[in-house]
Amino acid sequence: MEINREKESESENERKKGRIKFKSEWSDYSLSELKEILKFKGLPITGLKEDLIRRLQADQQYQSQTIKKSNAILSEKERKQTTDITAAIRYSTNISIIQREIELYRKEAMLNRKEAILNRKEKELVERELALIKKELEKIQQVQVNTDVRTQEKSRYFHKPLEDRHSDDDVSVKRNKDTKRTEREREQPKTPSCCFNYGQRDYSEANCRIKYKDAKYHFKNSGHIAAECNKKNEERRNTYAREKSENDRYDPIRRIKTATRYLRST
Repeated sequence: MEINREKESESENERKKGRIKFKSEWSDYSLSELKEILKFKGLPITGLKEDLIRRLQADQQYQSQTIKKSNAILSEKERKQTTDITAAIRYSTNISIIQREIELYRKEAMLNRKEAILNRKEKELVERELALIKKELEKIQQVQVNTDVRTQEKSRYFHKPLEDRHSDDDVSVKRNKDTKRTEREREQPKTPSCCFNYGQRDYSEANCRIKYKDAKYHFKNSGHIAAECNKKNEERRNTYAREKSENDRYDPIRRIKTATRYLRST
């Protein structure tokens, strides 16, 4: 407030100085010069010199007031223009900021959409992997069940009694009664079975040891200790060969010498 008052006092002093200057200036002019000036400005030229000077001063004050008004109007226009310019600058800056924010929001939306697509694909891959794992698990469980069933069947088979082992088959085969031995048969003496060389050549003099008849020696799997039998048969063949003459022996390449051959050879 004090600064404004100082400025107003300075402006009033300048106005007073101007008025004094104008008075001193117009008083220096002659009457004819003042009339010409008034005539040029379109003002009346009648009256004394003081009246003419007053007219000129009033006209000059009017001009200064118009100038001030015009300056005020211009300053107001400039102020409005500056305010408009600042408003336009602010508007443009706000628009640029809004555009940047919109661009950022758009980029963020694109990133979110891509992330959603990636998450959906990752979810599908996880679901496929889970399905494959479930299939493999089902296979393993099925194999485990099959193995369990097989082991149970085998354990049940081995825990069955002797007569019921083939009960699960289409045709149940019972054990042959001839192979079974009772306590009475066990007490009876064992009867010797025939040798494998029975009915063969030189069997009568072999007299080899034989195995006795028993349940565990089936006729397909039976056997005997044939070392002595083979030895005696070998001796028998050797003695039979020594008793024969050389002429009785069989010669595959037997040549008969005849007279015709002798003649041909001579």
